[in-house]
Amino acid sequence: KTIRNRMKVVGTIQKVTKAMKMVAAAKLTAVQRNLNNVREFQEPITNTWKTNDIKGPFASRTLVVLTSDKGLCGGLNSGLARKAKAMLTDANTLKRSSPPYTVIPLGNKGKNALERHYGKFFSWHMTDYGKTKALSFKQTNALADRLLQENADEMTFLYNRFKNLLTTEQKEEKLYSTKLALAAAGPLKSKFDIES
Repeated sequence: KTIRNRMKVVGTIQKVTKAMKMVAAAKLTAVQRNLNNVREFQEPITNTWKTNDIKGPFASRTLVVLTSDKGLCGGLNSGLARKAKAMLTDANTLKRSSPPYTVIPLGNKGKNALERHYGKFFSWHMTDYGKTKALSFKQTNALADRLLQENADEMTFLYNRFKNLLTTEQKEEKLYSTKLALAAAGPLKSKFDIES
């Protein structure tokens, strides 16, 4: 009788687990669909404003590290933290490149990973942004304005780009101040007008 009850409990647990897997798969499919829709618009815009790497000298530099707020995705966040620590050690501790970075961690995991050794370089940080289903335009605009207030000549973004369920790739994107980007572009031979 005990074995029969135990088998019934195991069967019930298997049914619940199967239902949870189906719900997770449905959520993942919806998120992937939304991601693909966003990328259709994002990639042409990014390619339009892409600039070649500008070789300083820079008056100021900022490192923005985008990580998750929570979760058991250790390799996802620790890889970014390792890369950020290497960049900060090189620039801020060993002084191999100048000027030193100010740091803006977006996400709890990045903040926690960098705070102990590099907390003194934090300009500000943002956590719990992942609690909403998606950031609204107003929230995204406020975040962009806050980043622009840094007035950094070079702003480096470290983030993970989703490829598939098993892999993400670490990306490093640089943005330059309008003044430096326009100087590097030379005379504009484009159909796009830029307002200052």
